[in-house]
Amino acid sequence: MFHVFPCIALMCGLFPLTRGFSCTESQQAEGLSLDSSHRHLTSLPDTPSEKVTKFDVTYNDLSKLPEDTLSSWFPALQQLDASHNAITAIDDRTFQGLSELHDLDLSYNQLQVMHNGTLSDLSSSLRTLSLSHNRLQQLDDTAFRGLATLTSLSLDNNNLTSLTASTFSGLVSLRYLDLSYNALTSILNNTFADLVSLRSLRLDHNQMEHLEPAALAGLKQLVDIHLNDNRLEFFHWSLPAGVFADLQSVERFELKFNSRSNTGGYPEGVFGDLVAVRYLALDSFVDMDFGPEFARLSHIETLDVADSCKVNTLRNSSLLGFKNSSLQSLQLTSCHSLLFMETCAFCDLPHLKNLYLTHSDALHTGEAFRALYGLQGQSLDEINFRAVGRLLPELHIIDSNMTKYIHNVCVRTFIMSHAHIQRVIHNAMFHTADSQLSRCIQHVDLSENNLNGDLGVFINIFVHTKTLISLQLQEQHVYSLKGSACVLSVAPECGNRGSSTPPSWPETFHLPFPPSLHFLNLSAMFTFFNSMPPRVDAPSALGLKTLDLSFGFTSHCMTTFTGFQHLETFDFSGNYCNNISDNIFDHLLSLRHLSLSSAHLNPADIRTRAHRLLQHVDRLETLDLSWNWLVEIQGHSLPAQSRLQRLLLSHNSFQSLPVDVGLHPNLTDLDLSFNSVPSLTSVERDSLDELASRHLFRLNLRGNPMLCACSNLNFLRWMWDTHVILDGDGSSGRR
Repeated sequence: MFHVFPCIALMCGLFPLTRGFSCTESQQAEGLSLDSSHRHLTSLPDTPSEKVTKFDVTYNDLSKLPEDTLSSWFPALQQLDASHNAITAIDDRTFQGLSELHDLDLSYNQLQVMHNGTLSDLSSSLRTLSLSHNRLQQLDDTAFRGLATLTSLSLDNNNLTSLTASTFSGLVSLRYLDLSYNALTSILNNTFADLVSLRSLRLDHNQMEHLEPAALAGLKQLVDIHLNDNRLEFFHWSLPAGVFADLQSVERFELKFNSRSNTGGYPEGVFGDLVAVRYLALDSFVDMDFGPEFARLSHIETLDVADSCKVNTLRNSSLLGFKNSSLQSLQLTSCHSLLFMETCAFCDLPHLKNLYLTHSDALHTGEAFRALYGLQGQSLDEINFRAVGRLLPELHIIDSNMTKYIHNVCVRTFIMSHAHIQRVIHNAMFHTADSQLSRCIQHVDLSENNLNGDLGVFINIFVHTKTLISLQLQEQHVYSLKGSACVLSVAPECGNRGSSTPPSWPETFHLPFPPSLHFLNLSAMFTFFNSMPPRVDAPSALGLKTLDLSFGFTSHCMTTFTGFQHLETFDFSGNYCNNISDNIFDHLLSLRHLSLSSAHLNPADIRTRAHRLLQHVDRLETLDLSWNWLVEIQGHSLPAQSRLQRLLLSHNSFQSLPVDVGLHPNLTDLDLSFNSVPSLTSVERDSLDELASRHLFRLNLRGNPMLCACSNLNFLRWMWDTHVILDGDGSSGRR
């Protein structure tokens, strides 16, 4: 069967889809599931069943749950979800007799207090309890006492201001506790002492100003703790020495967005106890210094001072504490004040794999490259300089004086997008085929810059790379068509960006390609409406599988692409192809996915020339002709694409089914949304029925002027009785 998206059946009232008020039962492996959600109920429906194990009463208007009733109605109940209601209080007898209930969700209600004894009848069964997104201000000392089987407790997004040493008494099986987004101001000694099995603790987004020395005592099994977004300062009154002494199993420790001071340091005797930590996230300071105490963190893999980064200077000694560690990932993103990095800032990180300096927008590009000196001879997965220097007034020219620090570094992914780069001097980054960088690089992203020059030379910059797989050069904000010299030199005429003089194209424009390049994105590279050369040839593009030339703003598409022998995906959308060559795709014999969306195709041309245009690309699986305002394809003249699976024709002006689906036996998705189709003929419906009988098929007719008239009654019945239609809320359901 297939999906249809009309506006008709519901409007006519022929096929009402109103759901009944009674609950819906469905069979589960362990019993019955009873769904009473979204019913605007103010009290529970009287539908007792001894077989119900799951009861869903979410999204109603309940202000309370009944006393002594649930156990008599559903004695085998295992899961109760009463979230998203207006429940203000729970009676002591509400859960009496529910000896098998193990999952209870009361989140998104209006509870203000949890009293002693409310949950005592669930002491031998309850495993997960969610009280998040309520109005809890107080937890009685024994509110959770006796819940020895509880493994997960969610108290986030409430109004709790304090906890006592008895709040979590006896919760010996608890593994997950979420107290985030409350108003806690401190944690008292031994608050969590009974939580001997706790693995994850969330205390982020509170108002804590200090932790008592034994606040986290007893948490010897804890693996994950979040203390972000509090008011903890980095000195001993706020974080006393030894406060993390019992956290010797913690692998992920987060303490960011706390300190409001730009100056300061890390207090002694505090962080050295986190001997098992692998991910460490901390606030930073203007002059950051990780001293000898951090040498105890021998298992650390990631240091994260991102987002809350205040670093102004990164010195040779700043990361000395990690000299003998296994630190692999350094995240210094959004260091908006970072101005200077000493040459050996990363010399003490021999195991570094990922370096993130993104959005250090006041740091000069030259400074960023110079700091890579300390990584000579190392092998990295990624260096990310996105938006480095983007707020500096001058455009950056990447030359050999900058890049000499990276030639002997093996980097797989190098990102320098949105970094205000105007030119990359030829051979600056990949000066020889034997350089360490040329032998390792796999992914380069120089998108969203101000690159000035000629396409062929852009790609030629990377021709010496032996392993390059993907290259992204899309969305250049300034683009000159003055010729290749603008990349290779600093000639004054290259700075004249106002000229729209088109280049003098040769008959054949040769594009050099690295032999291993699979993916090339040149989208939105042009800013002027200029023609393409008569022929674009890429004989060395032996590995290229995906080419994106979308939104190139070419004035016409009278060209032919040759040499792209293995190209499978070609995005040519967003161009101005009012004039398009008959043989533009003739040599793309491996093409599987072609997009000509928003390509300004001439409706009169396509009406008669569609077959010629596409006749040689007979391996197509996806064809996108959307947003072209096409009116007709004469005689169903698309070629017989036996492999075609997706045909996207939305946002055109078709008044009938424009293709013979019999020519596309593997079609699974036909999008005709937002056209002018008033109905489908019986012949067209029979063709679609035949296609749908073979496999799951989706037809999208949303946004068409489907008529609600008696003459269309058979059509409406066909859609309703045979297929899937659109419900009033935009979802689909099978008849």
